[in-house]
Amino acid sequence: MINVKDNSSDPKNVAIKIEKWSELCWTAYSNIHDLTNDYNGTTIYTPYPSSNHQFQLFGCWEHPTGPAETMGLALYKITGYVQTIANGNYVYKDHFYIDDRTSAIAENCPAGCDYTIDFSVYNGVFRYVYTSNAFPEQVQIWNLVSVPHITTELEPLPPLDVEISSLAGNPYLTWNESDNIEDYWTSYCIYRSVVSGRGSPGSFSKIATVSKTTTSFTDYDFSTGGSMTAYYKITSINGTRESIFTPIVSSHVGFYKFNFRKYEFSLSQNYPNPFNPITSISFSIPDRQSVSIKIYDVLGSEIITLLDEMKEAGEHSIMLNASDLNSRIYFYVMRCNGFVEIKKLMVLK
Repeated sequence: MINVKDNSSDPKNVAIKIEKWSELCWTAYSNIHDLTNDYNGTTIYTPYPSSNHQFQLFGCWEHPTGPAETMGLALYKITGYVQTIANGNYVYKDHFYIDDRTSAIAENCPAGCDYTIDFSVYNGVFRYVYTSNAFPEQVQIWNLVSVPHITTELEPLPPLDVEISSLAGNPYLTWNESDNIEDYWTSYCIYRSVVSGRGSPGSFSKIATVSKTTTSFTDYDFSTGGSMTAYYKITSINGTRESIFTPIVSSHVGFYKFNFRKYEFSLSQNYPNPFNPITSISFSIPDRQSVSIKIYDVLGSEIITLLDEMKEAGEHSIMLNASDLNSRIYFYVMRCNGFVEIKKLMVLK
């Protein structure tokens, strides 16, 4: 909310311009955080002789009516203009930037995440409400209202430039991370479809999840150059959200599970670390067996059973959501057929 205040003897018309200043924007209503091209902003006018007027800066998290709203989860520039009496032009007075990029808005503000500031027409400045203190040029909504700053539920962009080749006789996938500095992601998923001959791809199955910093994958289940065709596509993962698929790439393959990779017991350091509230934990096992991963506090008390089930041989990744945990150090322990490994993680809110 913007309170337009004009204490001068000749009240003037005012325009407040809302512009989406970031390239990426996400929806927020109904706990949906899809990338969108809506919510690009608008310009709102208040006519003379209103000496005190209010602008409502509707966000898509307040009234889920779609593009009719003005603000989504993005970075916005708010500019104040005052119309001159001489020629009727609107003259720039002041501006600020508000960062709404947190996926916690809809979940934590069911009645809307409202904030109120003043715009003084006489002085031509934005101010903290009911004060003479200038409003800062850069501000984040999580510092104005009671919401945490969480980005791990925003839909990510897919990886770029997926290519396939042969490495040591196995299909070898490479890709590039998103080149958009506003993008968020925590890992990648690889999907595969194998058909006999040179037919079109059938249904795809997820075969691997790799870390955020990994940009290649070797498919040890197949060798290249056979009579079958393997099709691959990749997605980016950001916490609980998954991107659209990349374009499909393919390779002629054969000798199903002939050229297999021998895995060992291992537990990797979680990534990111410290984190809030989502992190990824990767591990590998040499054959099919039951795997247990549990979270403990520093006193040794069990906090969460993260995994307790049968897993196939290979590399695996699971997500830990620490929304209900306090900021402190915890330990995660992997147990599998006599193998035990402990690593430390830190929740930092």
